[in-house]
Amino acid sequence: DGEAPTPEQKEVLDVSITGDRRTLVADSAIPAAMAVIYLILLIYFKMIGGYKPLSITDTQKQDAEVAAGEFSEA
Repeated sequence: DGEAPTPEQKEVLDVSITGDRRTLVADSAIPAAMAVIYLILLIYFKMIGGYKPLSITDTQKQDAEVAAGEFSEA
């Protein structure tokens, strides 16, 4: 059917294209926000000198257990 589209068909096509573009813009917001958050985390960890594990054990007690041969990491 090589006929030209009617004005109504053209309007429906234009609205469909506009809706598709708005959907793509909205769908790209989540990955963009995640990228910004990861960048902020990267900068934060660089500022504090990297990741530093924390020890929550009493080091004097742990040293005594190691010296006595009673310390286990499990």
